[in-house]
Amino acid sequence: MEKSDGRNTEERWERETGDPQAISALVAMLGDGDCLLRLKAAAELKEIGTPAISALCQALTSEKLSVRMEAARILGEIGDSSVIPVLAQVLRDDDNRAVCQAAAEALARIGSPAVPALIQVLKRSRRPDVRRGAASALWWIGDPRAVPALIGALEKDEDADVRWVAAEALGKIGNPKAIPVLIGALRGDKDECVRYSAAVALGEIGDPQAVPALIKAVEDKDPHVRRAVKEALEKICAGTSPTQTQNIQ
Repeated sequence: MEKSDGRNTEERWERETGDPQAISALVAMLGDGDCLLRLKAAAELKEIGTPAISALCQALTSEKLSVRMEAARILGEIGDSSVIPVLAQVLRDDDNRAVCQAAAEALARIGSPAVPALIQVLKRSRRPDVRRGAASALWWIGDPRAVPALIGALEKDEDADVRWVAAEALGKIGNPKAIPVLIGALRGDKDECVRYSAAVALGEIGDPQAVPALIKAVEDKDPHVRRAVKEALEKICAGTSPTQTQNIQ
């Protein structure tokens, strides 16, 4: 029993001090068929932190889907900004959507330092799912630096899912510069989800200049859009003084 306890203590010491062999063994366990074993390995790698980064970055090229996904997730939880270029490359280039999504979520967890890389992916990727992942990460982070790129995506992206995520992100960030393009989307986008998200975003920003466009959109053919428009009007009017209301009218 003492021998076994000693061995367990030694293994914990190796992991906690960043022993490369112990880390490699844990990374290999990310592809194990036993779910509990994978969870345990992931938790230990997260606890090891910085010393595990190199091995986890290498694991992003693994043939096993579960290893790539878990490696991306753990890197996001460790939160070291040095891995941003590697995760951005995975987001751009991995051929599996779930892995791309895991990379996008990891970048979102890292936060503001990842914004420039996410903006580049949103602007340049030819894959709608990748652009959508980048826009979702920018929504999660909520950094005002992303506003111009998100406005461009809402105006010009051919994929409706990218456009509605961009609209949601603009509403969360709350920059009034987005109001004209959100009004344009509310008036003219063919996709009801985009119009819905634009209405919600205008309500979140809460600027009275959106009221005339919202009033016109009350007659939108989609019931969900109409409801979002009415809720947006209620939000704006609740935060608007009587003088402002008269000026709008």
